[in-house]
Order: sequence, then C-alpha cells, then structure tokens
Amino acid sequence: MIQQKASIQSIVYLLLLLLLFTNISSCKNNHQDYLPGTWEMTEYRINHFDEHEDIEVTWTFMEDGTFSQLITYPRHEVPESGIWVMQDEQTIMIEYPHNNMKVEWKIVYIDNALLKVEHTTPGFFVERSFKKQ
Repeated sequence: MIQQKASIQSIVYLLLLLLLFTNISSCKNNHQDYLPGTWEMTEYRINHFDEHEDIEVTWTFMEDGTFSQLITYPRHEVPESGIWVMQDEQTIMIEYPHNNMKVEWKIVYIDNALLKVEHTTPGFFVERSFKKQ
C-alpha cells in the first residue's frame, strides 16, 4: 500500500512538472508574430559607434514573406524589395533577389513596438534599432 501511494505521488509530480514545462514553453515569444508591419529605424551603429548620417531607413515585413526597405537620403530615396524568413528563433534572413544578396540579422530584442537587430560582415558590426509604426 505504501509503495502504491509512492507511485501515485511520483506520477502526480511528473504530471505537474510536465504541465509546468508546457506552460513555460507556450509563454515563449514567437518573434515571427511580431515582425509583420512597418518599422522605422531610430538608432544605427557601426562597429559600436553611433552613426549620425542624415538617413532614414524603413523596413516593412509582410505576412506573406515579402519585404520592402526604403532608405531616404537628404536628396534621394532608394527603395528595395525582397523576401524574408525566420531561419531560427533569433535570425531573420532578408534576401534581395535583384542583386542576389542575402543578409542575416540576429534579433537582439523584439516586442510589439521595438526591434533591435545586429549583423556581422567582414570588417563591420552593424546594430540597428527600430520602432513599429
């Protein structure tokens, strides 16, 4: 009888742990859910130094996987388009088909209003912060 009671307690503890683990896993943010929409760049750093160029960058992620980027310089604008995919929970891959370029951005932070990403390429470490419009 004591052994049976210990087995039942073990099963109850196991079920409680399983339930707890399931709840914790379901609370984890899915970054892909936050991305769709238009993001305006608020901060830009290269190699850990603030960039003070007079440019504006806007990223738009569509739910269908398409992407657009608008870079506004003082005298002209440069529109770009492409596709985006989440390679994993922390990495956005943006592909620009017209020039066959792919850029991986690591998500440092994201919520429904703020996006912070970084990108490393030979000789450069780029950090960008965006606010959702």
